[in-house]
Amino acid sequence: MKHEWLKEILGEGYTEEVDKKVAEKIGELFVSRADFNEVNETKKNLDAQIKSKDKDNGDLNKTSGGNEELQRKYDELQEKYTSETEVLNKKISDSQKESAIDLAIFKAKGKNPKAIKALLDMEKITLKADGSLEGLDLESLKKSDGYLFDIETKKGVGTGFTKGTTEGTGKDVNAQIAKAMGIKTN
Repeated sequence: MKHEWLKEILGEGYTEEVDKKVAEKIGELFVSRADFNEVNETKKNLDAQIKSKDKDNGDLNKTSGGNEELQRKYDELQEKYTSETEVLNKKISDSQKESAIDLAIFKAKGKNPKAIKALLDMEKITLKADGSLEGLDLESLKKSDGYLFDIETKKGVGTGFTKGTTEGTGKDVNAQIAKAMGIKTN
């Protein structure tokens, strides 16, 4: 997959390897436009359904007047409207919660969000009004199932038993150990 825009920016510094690394990072750091548009369209559709129900409810309430039959139908529709609104609001809330969990897994460098979610108790996770998640503990999951995450490891300098250098000094480690033990070296 070549990114012509990247080639324009980098000029002679552009290589296939750079293109590949950029494509990988873009895939890790950003939600695809298609996924974003899908969630956005779902929200718009659900909002439109709620508005339609509100309009129908208002129209029926105006025409019912004093007629008992119409009042009974109005009450039935009001109950139906209330339950459907609750269902639609739950769908919106669930969609937002799923997106927030996916984002948190992504930020924690999760390799397989579906597998990670299978290990989470989704009932204990709640989405707060500010968009943060309560009850999501990815750190303990990293400890118990670290293979599901990209975990950065740091390499030390030398082994401590063979020749090596201390960071930035350029001095022989064995000579420093011998000096610390009071042994003379050449």
